Amino acid sequence: MKPKLVRDNIPTLIKQDGRTPVTRLAKSEEEFESLLKEKLLEEVKEFLENPVADEFADVMHALDALREFYDFDEQELLEVKSRKLREKGGFSKRTVLEKIIE
Repeated sequence: MKPKLVRDNIPTLIKQDGRTPVTRLAKSEEEFESLLKEKLLEEVKEFLENPVADEFADVMHALDALREFYDFDEQELLEVKSRKLREKGGFSKRTVLEKIIE
């Protein structure tokens, strides 16, 4: 099994299941950052394979962890999100760009 980042309570749940988890802390900030990014990709893949609220919440948790890692201010992110929505719009119209003719 390739080492992967897991939620804080996973080792306890594994123990309660009668198994023995072998864990360690991320060795460096760089490793933790890499593992967070891998976790986000894993959660997105799981959501794409099974688009349910539970999987979507996992994606949100991974994004929250990355936001905290990069020390992004949550209010500032909401303001940037709102500005981008005003300037570029969202995806509600379902517009598909086929090509651009120069």
